[in-house]
Amino acid sequence: MMPTKLNKDSALPYAHLNSNQALGAAVKRSSVTEAQKHLVNSLKDNQVAFDQLAKVVTASTSEMVSERLGKVLEELVRAGVFTDSGHLINKSASDSNNLEKSMLEATKSVLESDMASKATSPEVSDDTKASPKDSAGVSSPTTSLIGVDLSKGATFPGLVNPITTSAGESYPMSVVWLEMRDGSDLQGYVNDRGSPEHLDTNCHGFTLTNGYCWINSDAMTLWLKEQNLLQPLAADQTPQIGDAVIWKNSDGDVEHSALYVGEEQVLQAAGTELYDGKQSTTMSIKDSWPKHNSEAGDSIEYWRLNDEGKK
Repeated sequence: MMPTKLNKDSALPYAHLNSNQALGAAVKRSSVTEAQKHLVNSLKDNQVAFDQLAKVVTASTSEMVSERLGKVLEELVRAGVFTDSGHLINKSASDSNNLEKSMLEATKSVLESDMASKATSPEVSDDTKASPKDSAGVSSPTTSLIGVDLSKGATFPGLVNPITTSAGESYPMSVVWLEMRDGSDLQGYVNDRGSPEHLDTNCHGFTLTNGYCWINSDAMTLWLKEQNLLQPLAADQTPQIGDAVIWKNSDGDVEHSALYVGEEQVLQAAGTELYDGKQSTTMSIKDSWPKHNSEAGDSIEYWRLNDEGKK
């Protein structure tokens, strides 16, 4: 069964963490002050104000959590609703609306300050601009062996979703929307929430974005049907170095991907089982995806960059 079409303007089909879980995870994984912890705890009785704080803080990177909490607290102290130590001055129900209004103004001020800071920062030339992951505070990968990096830009909607590994373990990751070079969109996940390092990328993330993020197989399946950047090779065409190798099940859903490097070998993400501190590894095509079963109708396809689809 094909997954539902992903749409940035609608709810994502993955169960993302609620504001309590998201903000709790952000605080736990960051170096926050005691006053900032008190601020978070003081807001738990006012869900509106708590959600507003969570929206602003969890939309930032791990390195920025403490900074944004500190700025919000400064604004709330200035407004006279919190003490410097992060305690609410008046907890009466009659002040609930005032707290919500003050939180809205405080978070708005922090975001406007961040935007103004970015707008006045020095420009850099196009050939030295950081990749999207650099702007998120996480180091970007080096250029891949064969130069296949299809992502053009990234948008962070401020959602945190759990990624579940093949071992059944679940970890928080930040949702990212990738703008590909043909104008198509692809959903991925960036590991900026303190999850294990081997979750920085997976097979599809390595194949399409040079290891910038994690891309689920259902998103990969949908993207291949909608994009114009890669085209499948005909049966009589010979794979070339740099082609994407796509493994599909009998239903036509993508299960695995890698980059062809010649002599029936592929370069692929090291994965959660092979990972030993390196992001990629070279394997034979026949060993790359052990679950492949041609007798059951599974297939292996080769896809090549389509220059006409680039923008």
